Amino acid sequence: MLSNRDKLTGLYGKETVQNKISELWIAGAEGFVKDNQFDEEGFKLYIKRLKKEKVEGWQSIVRNARMNAAEKLGDWKTYINLAEEKWNEEKIGDSELYSWALKIKNHCMDGNIRYKMAQWLAQRVIDINKKEKLTGKIDLTSYRGFFEQLSNDLLKVQSYYFNLFSSIYISSRRRAASKKSNSFAAFCMAAFVFFSIFSISGLLI
Repeated sequence: MLSNRDKLTGLYGKETVQNKISELWIAGAEGFVKDNQFDEEGFKLYIKRLKKEKVEGWQSIVRNARMNAAEKLGDWKTYINLAEEKWNEEKIGDSELYSWALKIKNHCMDGNIRYKMAQWLAQRVIDINKKEKLTGKIDLTSYRGFFEQLSNDLLKVQSYYFNLFSSIYISSRRRAASKKSNSFAAFCMAAFVFFSIFSISGLLI
């Protein structure tokens, strides 16, 4: 297709041909995960080819492909780091942000990652509210309701486990007071501290 670009442009127009070529490059970039492994060396060669062919928006193609690979491999730390790069450098549409959040909600249990995504959703809700206040018009097509619900859902896992261990600890203290059994209370206290530390670090949830 690249060798016949000029001929195809004459037949279908520059924009149509360019869009089709971009689709082919994107599809090719997303084919480097095989047998649950990412072919890093092969992907680097593909990046060189993108640069050589002067593909428009090649940086975005590379980042999106790496995000896609991280998702397939369940590497959510890499996924969120790449998403953060994109968040800081590009204008992220509501539909794309919603897609990120939904994937993390359904597949990632890391508390830090879920919290970061919830923060982005909350910030987008603030932006939507500001825009409506400035224009004086309510956008009935906005994602505000979806973002608010997803933000709450992302934080539920942390809240559930924290409340669970809190109730166990309180119950153990009462039992220790009534039965003078300090060993059980000590165990539950240790479990409570363990959960608190690891939930903050993102290692447990």
